[in-house]
Amino acid sequence: MGNISENPGRGGFRAAAVCAGVFLIPAMLSAAATNPGQSGDLKNVVIEGVPRIQMRGDKLPSAADMDPRQCVEDFLSAYMSENNPLDKLAITLPLYLPSSLASDVVLSPWRGRLVEGPVLSLSIKSPPKVKVAQWRLVIADDRGKVFRTLKGRNSIPDTIIWDGLSDSGSDLKVGHPYAYSLSVLDAMDVPTYLFGKSVTVNGFVRRRRGRLALYMSTENLFTKGPAFSPQGQMFIRESQDLLRKVTGWKITANVYGDDQDLAQREADIIKDFLEEGLHLPKGTIAAKGQLADKSFYHRTEILAVKS
Repeated sequence: MGNISENPGRGGFRAAAVCAGVFLIPAMLSAAATNPGQSGDLKNVVIEGVPRIQMRGDKLPSAADMDPRQCVEDFLSAYMSENNPLDKLAITLPLYLPSSLASDVVLSPWRGRLVEGPVLSLSIKSPPKVKVAQWRLVIADDRGKVFRTLKGRNSIPDTIIWDGLSDSGSDLKVGHPYAYSLSVLDAMDVPTYLFGKSVTVNGFVRRRRGRLALYMSTENLFTKGPAFSPQGQMFIRESQDLLRKVTGWKITANVYGDDQDLAQREADIIKDFLEEGLHLPKGTIAAKGQLADKSFYHRTEILAVKS
């Protein structure tokens, strides 16, 4: 202590503070031990206050008394029927539509799936100074056999059209690819060959006098179930539009496949759809499921014949 009084510098004051701390800390610890309520432990701190937020709810007199055991959908349906009887009556009224349209052109978003000739149209541009001696367009089926041959001499037309028929007049097979090749021989006997891409038609329309034939690929028309595929719905709706003007004719839906029972069920689906869409009595359209021939040509045919 004599050193502190004799040298009152910074070091002396520091020493004095240290000494004071040495004597004060034990005193504070002893006081905290004797009075635990005033310790620094946060567990003993209690904050008291007055709540300022109050909530109160009132039940509306028109609130629906829903039974939790009842299906919500059934409850809403019954509740709307009781409060809107006019809407309930309007729903039950039948919607009458004309069985036929005045125009055969129906503006539908699904038009264009069924091809009604020409199946193939080639635009030809020949050099102006080249004289053509002869030309030939050969169309072959998926087995490599010649299906149709178109040819000419002296000049080649600006457009060559294939109507989808064979040399014998038979229709093409829907769902099967066809390849074409064009050969041109000029006056100097120099040949030129053009090989095009294959052409596959999944829906074909053939009109004759008093007869309308619609051919569709069964594979694209149905899915497992059987049921209409999304693409098949477009085909069958377009078929329905084409049949509107011939509702007085005899209509038959034929499905050819390996399983006759499955083919019959698919034909019945087409029959029911067309009878409902064309507003025809039940049984007006015939439905037949048949086995495919030896060529395994699976297809769906809808035939309308004038009676």
